[in-house]
Amino acid sequence: MKKVLFYLLGTLVLAFSSCSSGDSFLAQMGQASLRNVWHSDCQHHTMTRNTITEPTRLRLTYHEDTQSISGEYLDFRVNCAYTDAGMKIEVKDNGIIILNPWVESDNTADCICNVNIYFTIENITAQRFHLVLNQRTAVLMEGDGTTHEETWTDYDGFVSFKEKNTILITPSEE
Repeated sequence: MKKVLFYLLGTLVLAFSSCSSGDSFLAQMGQASLRNVWHSDCQHHTMTRNTITEPTRLRLTYHEDTQSISGEYLDFRVNCAYTDAGMKIEVKDNGIIILNPWVESDNTADCICNVNIYFTIENITAQRFHLVLNQRTAVLMEGDGTTHEETWTDYDGFVSFKEKNTILITPSEE
């Protein structure tokens, strides 16, 4: 009986904490994870970055019945000598979801290849959340020898599936 009361109390606490207002989605996120991560073969390759006309895009489709999102990171640019590519996910304590593509390569090549990365995010119950795509951090050295960290992202904002199940994000290319 004590076990049942303990679980009931825990469930009530979680239910009340998930009813908060604002943009707090952590209680609704669960343990978001990736599955079915794979990539296409090289779609086409070019010798220089300036000749690539297709922008990288992220297509996300929300599936309410399975509480999952199918993702397609389209025309991601990699070194032609790549051996593997995929996507990593990180859910921060504040509910921010960070998606970072990765590439493995044993060699370098003098060309750039476009690949598509496919993945499924599981355990997504929130239909609106904060997404960060392709976050990179570097330590930069100033002329006077001091260093500082800089972070870049291709996309940092909220995504919402409340009005439609599929959204397309075209990250900025700076």
